Amino acid sequence: MSEQQMNGNGAASEEGLYEMDGEGGIVLRPEDIVEEYEFGPEDARPEDLEPERDGGPMAEEEVTEQDILPDDGDDMMMDEGVNGASAGADRDDSSVQFVTHTDAVYAVAVAPGGQDLVASAGGDDLAYLWRASDGGLVARLEGHDDSVVGVRFNHNGEFVATAGMDGKVNAWRSATGELVNTLEGPEEVEWIDWHPRGNIILAGGSDGTVWMWGVPTGLVMGVLSGAHVAAVTCGRFTPDGKNIVTASEDRSVVMWNPKTSAVVAKVDGKEDSRFHTNTIVALACHPDSNVVATGGVDHRAFLLQARSGKILGALDGHADSVEDVAFSDALGYLATASLDTKVSVWDPASLRVRFSCNHDAGVTKVLFQPGGHLLYTASVDCTVRVWDSRSGQCVRALAGHGEQVLSVAVSADGRTLVSGSDDHRALVFQ
Repeated sequence: MSEQQMNGNGAASEEGLYEMDGEGGIVLRPEDIVEEYEFGPEDARPEDLEPERDGGPMAEEEVTEQDILPDDGDDMMMDEGVNGASAGADRDDSSVQFVTHTDAVYAVAVAPGGQDLVASAGGDDLAYLWRASDGGLVARLEGHDDSVVGVRFNHNGEFVATAGMDGKVNAWRSATGELVNTLEGPEEVEWIDWHPRGNIILAGGSDGTVWMWGVPTGLVMGVLSGAHVAAVTCGRFTPDGKNIVTASEDRSVVMWNPKTSAVVAKVDGKEDSRFHTNTIVALACHPDSNVVATGGVDHRAFLLQARSGKILGALDGHADSVEDVAFSDALGYLATASLDTKVSVWDPASLRVRFSCNHDAGVTKVLFQPGGHLLYTASVDCTVRVWDSRSGQCVRALAGHGEQVLSVAVSADGRTLVSGSDDHRALVFQ
């Protein structure tokens, strides 16, 4: 053959491109190498990628829906690809896009009771009410003079509250967007919460105060002050509604009696060297209201006894700020989310990590599926991910945002997931 030669096994090779050994194999020369890759022991070998069942490779015909779908009737399907794989940069998995905001979307909320209603709040000094099903606008909520950093529905969805850096909390009727109350108190509002069973709004301020108002009366029901000496960065009513827990830049956590505005217990990192050494930025309460979890800029999380402030233990293992913490109301687990890209799920009783899983960049938010085992996380890597909190398996990696994801909320039935981002958009995943 003039342009091809036959090797000893009858295979053709282009003349001059490579040489063959005596057994029909290709002999690589240094000049044939285009690029080198180094593989370590942690890298998968081809045989490692072959799933096995009963001691041998899994036959293709044995794969069923039960092998690839999460159990318990979960509504969100498993994402294609390996566990935790990055979502495609140009992919959009959302079913609805709300694009009316002109600045970052700092907060989102889903109305309770099966209502087809979402609220979003942003750096454009505005909040909106819109339908999750099609993104249709219900109401434009105007009335703030600075960024709106928080939005929350009350327990039955009748009212929605917005919190602004202008020091105002506005209460609106969810069905119409009618302004009910403009509530003023702190210099800047850091966060808001509703009482779990009553129409009482709780808000923390940059001036170290915490305020309570009744809705729709607008009456001030209490001002909690004197215990914090810096911005109150996070707080909430306990799930039973009997106490309030707040945390601050001053490294302290305070338990309050809402009826008397008195301090029930306090733990302060300035006085107790075992506790946080920097700003506390996240707080969560166990469903039984007896345990509080905190997360801080010092890379640490802690568990506290709610009514005494006793330190139950430190949760170490993160290498950057712990931005969010959350308890599961179904399984009792605790999740911590950090800017070190890691989400860890802990057994609070033993203070041990059950497992950790990773995004491709820092994790900003974490929350559990109400009454279920799914875990939702939002990240600087522009994705929202869904995990099985029992195993750490990534169920879905949801793409669609073009900038970091700042907020995430899920409906009570787990069917609707909403996220807000620096890209000025809110997305719905169903």
